[in-house]
Amino acid sequence: MDINEVLLKYERMMVVIINQIGVSNYDLREDLIQELRIHLVKIYNSGLLNGDIKNISDYIFIILKRKAIDLIIKENKYNNKSLNWMHFNSNKEKLIDQFANENSGIDKQNIIEDIISYISVHLSEDEQLFINLYFFKNNTLEEISKIHNVSGETIRRKIKSAITKIRRWYI
Repeated sequence: MDINEVLLKYERMMVVIINQIGVSNYDLREDLIQELRIHLVKIYNSGLLNGDIKNISDYIFIILKRKAIDLIIKENKYNNKSLNWMHFNSNKEKLIDQFANENSGIDKQNIIEDIISYISVHLSEDEQLFINLYFFKNNTLEEISKIHNVSGETIRRKIKSAITKIRRWYI
C-alpha cells in the first residue's frame, strides 16, 4: 500500500478522533487533521504499517488519538487556557436562566432577588466579584483573568464553586 492509500484509508478515522475529542473550531480541526496526516506519514515511513501487528487499525487509532490529545494540550498551553476553560466558556448560560429552567413557573425577577440576596451574604468577596463580572457584566473568563492577574482556570473554578453553593441553597 502506498502513502496515498494509507492517508485515504485513515482519513475518516482522523475525523472520528477529532469529533471524539470535541474540537469544534474549524481552523483547529483543519490543523489537527494536517498534523495527524504528517504523523501518519512518519508512521508509514518507519515501516510500522508493514509489520505483523494484529488489528493494525486499532493500533493506528490509538496512536493518532494520543497524538491529537497531545496537540490539543500543547495548543491550550500555548494559549494559556485549559480544556475545562474552553468547555465552560463555550457552554456559558446566564445564571438566572439556569435557575429559571430548574424551577419552571417561577418569576425570573423573584429568582434574581433571591440569588442576589444570597450572594451578598453567603459568598466570599472574590466569588461575588467574579459572579458579577461574568454573569451580570458579561465579561469573559479571559477578560476577568487579565483584570485580576490570575489564571482563567482559577476564575472558572471560583465561579463553578459559587454556582454550586447557590444551587445547594436554592434547590
